[in-house]
Amino acid sequence: MKKISITLYFLLAAFTVFAQQALKGKITDQETGAGIPGATITLNGTTISTQSNGNGGFELKSESPVTAITIYFIGYETRTIKVSNPTRFINVQLATSSNNLNTVTVTGYESNRKLIETAGAVALITARDMHRNSQSDLLPILNTVPGVKMEEEAPGDFKISLRGSALRDPYGLRNIKVYWNDIPLTSPDNSASHSLSFDPGQIGTIEIIKGPAGSIYGAGTGGVVLLKNDKPKFDENSLAAGFTGGSFGLARSSVTYKTNSDNFSLSANYVHQTYDGYRQNEWSNKDAINLFGQFYVSPKRTITVIANHDEGNFGIAGSVDSTWAMNTPKKAVQFCIDNKTGVAKYTYTLAGIAQDYKFNDLFSNTTSIYTNSQTLSHPYGQSIYYNGYLKQSTGGYGGRTKFTFAPQLGEIKSRFTIGDELQIENLLNGTYNIVNDSPGTPAETGALQSSNQITSKSNILFAQAEFDLPAHFLLTLGSSINSLSYNVTDLVPQSATHNNYSGIQNFSSTVSPRVALVKTFNHNVAAHASVSYGFSPPSLSEINNGDGSFNKDLKAEKGINYELGFRGTILNDALNFDASVYQMNLTNAILPYYLANGRSNYRNAGATDQKGLELSLNYLLVHDPNQTISLLKPWVTYTHSDYKFKNYIEESFNSTTNAIVKTDNSGKKVTGVSPDMFNAGIDLETKAGIYFNTVLNYIGRTPINDSNTHFQKAYTLLAGKIGYRIPLNQFSLDVFGGGNNLLNTKYSSWINFNADASSNPATFYNPAPGINFYGGLTLKYNFRK
Repeated sequence: MKKISITLYFLLAAFTVFAQQALKGKITDQETGAGIPGATITLNGTTISTQSNGNGGFELKSESPVTAITIYFIGYETRTIKVSNPTRFINVQLATSSNNLNTVTVTGYESNRKLIETAGAVALITARDMHRNSQSDLLPILNTVPGVKMEEEAPGDFKISLRGSALRDPYGLRNIKVYWNDIPLTSPDNSASHSLSFDPGQIGTIEIIKGPAGSIYGAGTGGVVLLKNDKPKFDENSLAAGFTGGSFGLARSSVTYKTNSDNFSLSANYVHQTYDGYRQNEWSNKDAINLFGQFYVSPKRTITVIANHDEGNFGIAGSVDSTWAMNTPKKAVQFCIDNKTGVAKYTYTLAGIAQDYKFNDLFSNTTSIYTNSQTLSHPYGQSIYYNGYLKQSTGGYGGRTKFTFAPQLGEIKSRFTIGDELQIENLLNGTYNIVNDSPGTPAETGALQSSNQITSKSNILFAQAEFDLPAHFLLTLGSSINSLSYNVTDLVPQSATHNNYSGIQNFSSTVSPRVALVKTFNHNVAAHASVSYGFSPPSLSEINNGDGSFNKDLKAEKGINYELGFRGTILNDALNFDASVYQMNLTNAILPYYLANGRSNYRNAGATDQKGLELSLNYLLVHDPNQTISLLKPWVTYTHSDYKFKNYIEESFNSTTNAIVKTDNSGKKVTGVSPDMFNAGIDLETKAGIYFNTVLNYIGRTPINDSNTHFQKAYTLLAGKIGYRIPLNQFSLDVFGGGNNLLNTKYSSWINFNADASSNPATFYNPAPGINFYGGLTLKYNFRK
């Protein structure tokens, strides 16, 4: 009898424990990692449910066995997951869906709030958006965002403009900051060279903050680009291989492995891409490896590890005049052909580690450290008068940390953030004459023109306070103190023919404040207003004159941005809209002036008055996975820019008279900024797996020199893609094909601004490919059923 009693006791105890089962976990945004409050977690087969708290955490209690749960939150894909061990803490990441992006959590100004609660012009590009094309480069992806324009001279040689930030005639990036999973990709001088590369196949989402964001991210009046790694879905364990082939010798192959459990996430990707080129000497080759891992050590601690390595080379066909571009667009400049100008080789390596630690429900910290290295071997120029061979080697390191405290102040929810970002970079730079005894073969280095070693250091100390006020107002106050210095060592000794320019350039510390206010109406419509101060110091390439001397007189650009916007969803959450108007007053504008033989230096020259309107609309005509047409979404974006120079005297060189020519360009339209840009498209998906995307781009007539005597004509582009996704048990197959420039428009994908100031005839244009096509497939195997 005693043995029976003991047995019954243990059975009763086990039943009691089982009856009191409680599943604990956290719901986060798949890309930002921010907790999602208010998500509904339901135990499958029952009516038992709960909601995640303000940090995304939840506890689901049940007397029934917890074997599977369904998680729902508007703006995200609904997930149903199996629970193998209900006693373990689980981390579930939700991916954004195509509907109601205003409810999606964005990083924004380090707030990790819903987009509708964010003050400022913030655009979000999702994985679905990036699949509208071949994914061979970012240009067609970014150019659908209002206020954004990317141009490409050759695959891998590009410039990105946010709200006209390319007026300094850059190669690569200027005046904006780029982060990869919270690690800065741009240098301390707020620029990036030819060796910076990021492959679309490795990106999960892109956030674009337009306008000054100095209160959190430091220098840059153009804005900030936040790239987030492509991540696996919860409980995914898959291997995928893909291939894309296209016109002009495009060949792209990729292999991706993803795995995710309740305490570990890994994504590994390799891409190999080659391109013969539309024009002569426009080839490119690229290899890219990406590794991203997250370890959920405990409910309080998450460790993230990232490693990237990109390398490749590409040719540059050279800029040509309008007659050449119209009649023989495929023909390259002969100097470029003879010397195979371009980038003979570039490498970019990045490694970083980050920790998110939650001390308690109110206090948390995020810290990341990183190191990177770059090399560049670059024969450049397109004539005997202007050419050279640039060799660079760069090594850098840095870190970013922020502490967040979120107390309740009476009836007001608050959030305080304080942090610091440090970047240090060492650049070894040498420019040589080009030597080539055999035209048509790669050029070699000749006599040394200039050589220097530059250590650049930047530091950003930032603080921000957010208050959820009564009547659905949200107030944000932020500011940062920014410092930058260059330590230049001229490696060419002092001589009768060379003045050694070694020295230290310290820029005055700059305070960048920001004030923003959001008012929400019925939780689906919001108005926002902000005033922000931005600055942009001269980059290393701008303080280094063409003759190797050091320009110590350049000062930072400064600007104040006033912004008003509305965003939300109406008509039963079918119509999403986002509109912003702004005015930016920029002073101390850094602009080039031109010398003989095509060289240019930079100086502070006047100011600009920048007014703009940005609009984005999409309408969900159909969004039901059970219908034959499961998704039908037309969308449009529009940008209007009224940008003009103020108090600007241009200096150019007249090669005919060998004289400096001064022109008053005050009141002229700002170079490279199109007054009107319009994009439209349709996304369609069917229950059977067939999908279709079409995108139309219109770029208005654009001034391409400061005096507004030359314009690129308005042009329209049309692209389309069709595909078929086929599930095959644990396999899935995606077969697709598409075309770009289906109207066969003649246009230039990259403009050499102010070419009339240094060449005759003016070589503004780099002709873009005509009509072209691609096709491919992706085969994926999921190891878990």
